[in-house]
Amino acid sequence: MPCDTPSYPAALKSFVQSTFPNTVAAKDLDYSSLTGPYPQKVGPYAFSQQAVLRRGQACLAALAQRTEKVVVVVSHFGFLRTATSNSRFWNADYRVFDVIDMTEESIKGADATDTWVLDDDGLLKGRWVMKEREETEHKGGGMGWSEKGKVGVREGDFPEDGIDDKALE
Repeated sequence: MPCDTPSYPAALKSFVQSTFPNTVAAKDLDYSSLTGPYPQKVGPYAFSQQAVLRRGQACLAALAQRTEKVVVVVSHFGFLRTATSNSRFWNADYRVFDVIDMTEESIKGADATDTWVLDDDGLLKGRWVMKEREETEHKGGGMGWSEKGKVGVREGDFPEDGIDDKALE
């Protein structure tokens, strides 16, 4: 099952159970929170800058609410760069972050419906931000394979014609 091919929750569960039968994902993972709209790429799952950045903020808010000391997140580097961390990731590299709840002052310029804004360099500024720990920031990721520095949203990352953002509400 290719990573960029959306699947309905039942098909995903069936694939995981048949492909990885002796894993936690096959036996104990709860798929009930997966919603049906994902395959249609509409609403919160749309491929638009606003939808992706809202998903990023929702992801960071959910991570901030977790009680575990360490949480491992596996995702596409494009989503991690544009929607959560402003950092590039090379394949199989990792970075260590803390999720920080910023003050309302930090998102001055965002409209009333958003919890994020992009600065002049395309870097995400939002209520929830990821602060990279020094041990991976200075090395360029845990393996040292990733580009150092911050890389924000760039022209061409999202389609210009996007969707009607009101459909996200």
